[in-house]
Amino acid sequence: MGGSARTLRRHEPRQGFRGGSGELVARVEGQLDDTHTPLTGTLVLLVEPEQGYRAVDALASPRHELDLTMYELPDPEAEQILAADAHRGVRVRVLFDRDYIGRYNRAGLSFLLGQSVAVRWASDQVAITHEKTSAIDRRTAVVMTGNLTSEYYSTSRDFAVVDSIPADVAAIEQTFGL
Repeated sequence: MGGSARTLRRHEPRQGFRGGSGELVARVEGQLDDTHTPLTGTLVLLVEPEQGYRAVDALASPRHELDLTMYELPDPEAEQILAADAHRGVRVRVLFDRDYIGRYNRAGLSFLLGQSVAVRWASDQVAITHEKTSAIDRRTAVVMTGNLTSEYYSTSRDFAVVDSIPADVAAIEQTFGL
């Protein structure tokens, strides 16, 4: 890809995602150079632990569907949120890494399967699925550096980007097609 893939038009601090403050917001306009795919949306940077690990809050926001790809998920609150989503009619799919960290995900996998959540192991087409993302209603993605491991929320320096650029959300959704 030649040239600049994205043009950041403006950024500003704002009140944010679920009542927090201090996020950096970038409004994005432009297109991918070779494909002319439009890139219009916003990117919101969340800094953790200062902002209360709001990536977990985002799990309760879908109206229709939620796709979560997670390397490690030992967080009972996040698991309960996913189950509650499924019980209120949201299509919830969870994809876990199996080969490197699978043993830590077995309890969550069993719980979620019992709660009508579609759970499966990630593809073996890749050696490791270290991805930590959620896609909400095919409109918003949350890309995280940290796992949903509650014991580390208060002490771990992590970041999340809330992304509403359609091409980015679609790329994250493709993980489920591997």
